[in-house]
Amino acid sequence: MKTVIQKEGESRKDYLIRVAITYLRDIPFMGEGVITFDDAECDGLCLADDLEAEL
Repeated sequence: MKTVIQKEGESRKDYLIRVAITYLRDIPFMGEGVITFDDAECDGLCLADDLEAEL
């Protein structure tokens, strides 16, 4: 499981896009992927919800 931390001065949108790219590159094929961001473990559904809300 990867952890992505928001960089100082990085916009929320840019951060979430970086989280999504990391998630997509690192999820196991045909398996459930989990990534940690915002101090929480998240799957693709909560990441998609955060991206949708931000965009």
